[in-house]
Amino acid sequence: MMSRKCSKVSTRQAYGAERIERACARARQFGEGDYPTIKRILRDGLEQEPAVPSGSVPAPERAAIVAPRPLAFVRQASDFVASLWGGAR
Repeated sequence: MMSRKCSKVSTRQAYGAERIERACARARQFGEGDYPTIKRILRDGLEQEPAVPSGSVPAPERAAIVAPRPLAFVRQASDFVASLWGGAR
């Protein structure tokens, strides 16, 4: 945990607060915001690129948006209860 904090402090010292703020703003345009993404933006100098126009960011694929189906039991509960009492159906 301490090495992660030190890494973040060294990133701030290496890139400066202004560049980090621009990198965070760029990451938010893409719905991201985790430390590795922001560090990659800084490393590649992408925070200096022009802002991405709204609407040009690709929407996530439909499969990623659709909620998974709820789980359902295939067998009846009585099948399990019978096995607990030592009986078989």
